Amino acid sequence: MPVQAIPTTPKRLRILGDEEIDALYGRPRFTPDERQEYFAFSPPELAALEQFRSHPSRLYAMLQLGYFKARQQFFVFSLPEAAEDIRYLQERYFAPDRCQAVEVSKVTRLKQQHVILGPCHYRYCDAAARQHLAAKAQQAATVGPCEEGIGKERAGSHERGGNTEKNGRATRPCRWGQGQRPWSPRSRPWPCGGAYGQPANTTQAPGPP
Repeated sequence: MPVQAIPTTPKRLRILGDEEIDALYGRPRFTPDERQEYFAFSPPELAALEQFRSHPSRLYAMLQLGYFKARQQFFVFSLPEAAEDIRYLQERYFAPDRCQAVEVSKVTRLKQQHVILGPCHYRYCDAAARQHLAAKAQQAATVGPCEEGIGKERAGSHERGGNTEKNGRATRPCRWGQGQRPWSPRSRPWPCGGAYGQPANTTQAPGPP
């Protein structure tokens, strides 16, 4: 007798669709105004790009820098995908002799990412930094039961950084936003008899007359 597979419902909740996920974490698709904003490089950024002497390498570094300024992530992309951005950069920075766009090697791409982090005031979150953050989080969790104190400790321990590439793009650094606090139960009893965040009831019921 053939065995029929029972369809299972995925347990993982999916809130965003593919288009919404791509809009948040995918490579930016710039409008004309956004191209002018994110591909307008400051003098320190242009000085950092000068070390890439060949025009194709510098062009690719400009693409990476503009995308990083927009999303604080690095992306792996093909040149046809960025055709409009390449055309804009060629006309703005390489006219009248427009350079030809050429794919760069992985070694060159990673080197460019190291260079880009400096002018953007970011750095890599290496193993030592992750270990330091884990120790700070553990210390903050044992400071005391106060939510505000835990939130401030964790917010103070934040350091900018991110893995270089993960599934084609870098992970964003985790940030604590304004007013965000770690969850904790509000009904945990205290030795003095009061619930969390509430004073203990020290009044006694009147005895019999």
